[in-house]
Amino acid sequence: MEACGSSQAHSPTPNSAVTGDDIASSKISNDEKTVKITVQKQHTRDLTFLVKRNRPLGKLMLNYCLQMGLNDKGFKFTYLGKPLKDSESPLDLQMEDEDVIDCWDDMIGGSARAI
Repeated sequence: MEACGSSQAHSPTPNSAVTGDDIASSKISNDEKTVKITVQKQHTRDLTFLVKRNRPLGKLMLNYCLQMGLNDKGFKFTYLGKPLKDSESPLDLQMEDEDVIDCWDDMIGGSARAI
């Protein structure tokens, strides 16, 4: 029987020294990590997407329209009240997990007629 103070008892095993999660997180830069974003539209269900921080949001907006059965040309998307561009990424907008993008019907015209 070995004594508790032996060097073998305290040496780390290959499995306990570094986990796969530690290796994966050390290889992934902050730009490549994902963020959970919810898209909401009045009178419809919300959809949540897991998006890489450095990827443009245009694909997310198109996927939202496709999944909801909407024409992607008839809607605009905003984040914190500002319109989103297809080329903007969560990293550009400093988005964090659980942030929300709003989807709005795109209004054409809107001027009142004088009677």
